Amino acid sequence: YLPIQKVLSELEKLWQRGARNFKFIDRTFNINITFGVQLLEYFLSKEEDFFVHFEVIPDNFPDELKILLQKFKKNSLQLEVGLQTLDLQIAKNIKRNLKLEKIFENIKFLNQTQAHLHLDLIVGLPGESLRSFANNLDLLINITNSEIQIGILKKLSGTTLDRHDQIFGMIYNDFPPYDILKNNLIDFFEMQKMKRFARFWDI
Repeated sequence: YLPIQKVLSELEKLWQRGARNFKFIDRTFNINITFGVQLLEYFLSKEEDFFVHFEVIPDNFPDELKILLQKFKKNSLQLEVGLQTLDLQIAKNIKRNLKLEKIFENIKFLNQTQAHLHLDLIVGLPGESLRSFANNLDLLINITNSEIQIGILKKLSGTTLDRHDQIFGMIYNDFPPYDILKNNLIDFFEMQKMKRFARFWDI
């Protein structure tokens, strides 16, 4: 992390130059609550309209964060909630520690705020079949009216995802966006169908 005062100072420079639309690309905005709280307080101190976008992990919304999130008015805040999967075994495969009860509790809370929510699920994760992906999607639809994003797994060169390649038969495109072509549970033709499904779902 950069020192928070430096971040706030740089944000203020942008604000003074007329910026009103801010997108933070840190995928775990709410992992450091002290840092996150000060960012939210910065934007809430502004009287003019603005729009700010954060990507968040779904299981870390302590009360001090919830109090601030409830203060944002409509069309001022977007939260992208990185779920990827709701299957505990699949989460274990990709070294994500899912706390499902806490996640469901937080989604219920976020549904009651004015924030625009995106919740994401990923097709092609190691060990995830089409059936388990469908179960995830059904579950998510039943607990939120927010926008659900369906993504296709991608692997950038050098990332630790390659530890799964042989075990799960993961084959990726050699060219950008380096998306998965097939694995041992979803063959090439099924994966192409799911890519089209993701596109249609988005439309």
